[in-house]
Amino acid sequence: MSAELTSAMPENGGYLLWIDKCFGRFWAVQAGWWNVWYGILNNSLLPIMFVDYLKHFSGAEILDQHWYLPFVIRVAFIVFCLLLNIFGVQVVEKATIVFGIIVLAPFYVMFGMGVKDVNPQDWSILPQDVKDINWGVFISVILWNTSGKSQSKNFPIDLLVATNNFNN
Repeated sequence: MSAELTSAMPENGGYLLWIDKCFGRFWAVQAGWWNVWYGILNNSLLPIMFVDYLKHFSGAEILDQHWYLPFVIRVAFIVFCLLLNIFGVQVVEKATIVFGIIVLAPFYVMFGMGVKDVNPQDWSILPQDVKDINWGVFISVILWNTSGKSQSKNFPIDLLVATNNFNN
């Protein structure tokens, strides 16, 4: 949907322009303010979650013993993120790459540990009885895997129709 709308209205402003065109200036301003408040409220939870995860996974009882330590760690987290943004886009870019590697590293390790247990012959084993299939899970996974996908031959036509409808 974003591709169609961006092609139809090639301007800077994103979804706020789309809302303005569809529902008017009032609702576009509302959506903009809701997004600002969402960002403020959502980002204010990150330092709290950081300290909670740190406490949970490190088992640091010292955070429970001293009331000021969680506060100091939260402020340090905020200052660290602030400094990243103050130093510019290049620093944020490099930090994002480092953080991405840190976040993905455990998954790569678990994948490597599990590769030895993979048996491709198991992929072709079907249940002996249809009653053994968990149809609810099967159908929800199929729907989730195919949601948002259109056949490649229809996509250019859909894009053309959407673009022409908005330009009229």
